[in-house]
Amino acid sequence: MTDTSDVPGYAVEIEAAAFRPADRFERRQLARWVQRVGSGVIDQAVIAAPSWVPYATMAEGDARTDALQAGSAGTLVLAILVGLWEGRTGRSPGKALFGLQLVDRRDGGLLGPARGIGRRWLHLLDLLSCYLGFLWPLWDEQRQTFADKAVNAVVLTGQRRRAPTAS
Repeated sequence: MTDTSDVPGYAVEIEAAAFRPADRFERRQLARWVQRVGSGVIDQAVIAAPSWVPYATMAEGDARTDALQAGSAGTLVLAILVGLWEGRTGRSPGKALFGLQLVDRRDGGLLGPARGIGRRWLHLLDLLSCYLGFLWPLWDEQRQTFADKAVNAVVLTGQRRRAPTAS
């Protein structure tokens, strides 16, 4: 039985004091911020490689400009593919290396391709907020970035686990 001594009467009547959201994962299940940063750096290196390799290795000129344009297209395609892979498997190259998995916060299942791609692009919110969104998991109860909140996702350590059920 839940202690209801400090809960208003109307909340006790509708049993709101006993409510425990089913979509909360325990802190030990959630990926730590350092793990997420490491996996994100690897993901960005994989995605950005088609753009920065020509930039770093070629001399100035028309050939370099053409290579950068092709590299930018390659970066766009890789960003979509990584988001697709992440939505279908819960893993990205960085998450696979660090043993992390992206899951739906409500049921612990996979996000699906559309939400995976959407989350990848919604990381622009984390970036455009002066990187505040990337720091948000440091104090957020479910260790979510703004993009995670937008698609209702969490990043877990180890194997995929179901969210605890309300009792």
